[in-house]
Amino acid sequence: MSVRRRDRGFTLIEVLIALTLLALVMLGLVSALSTFGRTASSMETRFERSDEARLVSEFLRGAIGRVSTRAQMRVDDGPMRPMFEGTASELRWVGVMPARHGAGGLHHFRLFVMQDAAGPALALQYLPYVGGERMPDWNSASSRVLAEDLRAFDIAYAGEDEAQWFAQWLGEDEVPRALRLAIDTRQSLWPELVVRPRPTGGRGRTQVVVGGSAR
Repeated sequence: MSVRRRDRGFTLIEVLIALTLLALVMLGLVSALSTFGRTASSMETRFERSDEARLVSEFLRGAIGRVSTRAQMRVDDGPMRPMFEGTASELRWVGVMPARHGAGGLHHFRLFVMQDAAGPALALQYLPYVGGERMPDWNSASSRVLAEDLRAFDIAYAGEDEAQWFAQWLGEDEVPRALRLAIDTRQSLWPELVVRPRPTGGRGRTQVVVGGSAR
């Protein structure tokens, strides 16, 4: 005569082992979800910074590319020259405000490095051009920050020979043939921007080089 074995439940040790394994699985799942969230947030931040760099570069190539040589200034009672002057860290010129960024028309522009609460920042000042032979009072200009947490900013200028670049463009009878802008923030290194200005009303279009390719 056979004896039927009685069904038995889990022992305490088996329950503890199962709970431990379940806890390890849950811990791994939470860790994976946390890593995924950080990765998604990091990618979103990078996309935002890339988009910001693209928008600022488009604005600068539009404003610098349409330089006005009709706006003339006189320095120290010397001859009239285009209202355009720049150093390695600052650029002042008269150009056309890109229509989608303002009312359009000729404006004074000043691109420079300023100090804000977060540290060095690339800033732009602007105000409408109303004539005159002097640079304006920048204290009355509107301003906006183009790039925060600036680590480095450099402008170079080229004349007839674009193989030779200069750290400044002061007191020249013509605007430079090309400008090269290098912007480096703590978050990212922006693509190098090269703009070849064309006087407003002149023939041809502004040529732009971003990251070594002509556009």
